[in-house]
Amino acid sequence: MSTAGDSKPYELNSDVLPERLAAGADGAIWLRIRQAIGSGGWTPVGAQAYVPLRTANSGPAGITLGPDGNLWFTEHAANRIGRITPLGTVTEFALPHAGGPAGIATGPDGNLYIAENSGDRIDRMSTEGRVDEFRFAECW
Repeated sequence: MSTAGDSKPYELNSDVLPERLAAGADGAIWLRIRQAIGSGGWTPVGAQAYVPLRTANSGPAGITLGPDGNLWFTEHAANRIGRITPLGTVTEFALPHAGGPAGIATGPDGNLYIAENSGDRIDRMSTEGRVDEFRFAECW
């Protein structure tokens, strides 16, 4: 959809099941794909590209543009955080504990913040992969 409200449909494979969108530094709209096929993007002219993930059945969940210009996403089932560079290189960072990372957002301090579904905590992660944990009991 353009800023003027014009829209154009794009065909997807029936097994893609897209959710959660993020604008990439490359000008494309990136999405999280539910079936752990990969993360894909649409350029402003409609071209599609999928980036396969390294870990099968990792359960990608949230996705965000990081402060470093890379796309960052959670891998709920694999307990990892992934990074996709503008060139399509995927790197995974294992979290130091089980917790089912789901949501992810870029904070104003240049860190990434990860909400865990079953870990009862929020993690703060640097773009270098350093993780600080904050249990909900400590937050309130």
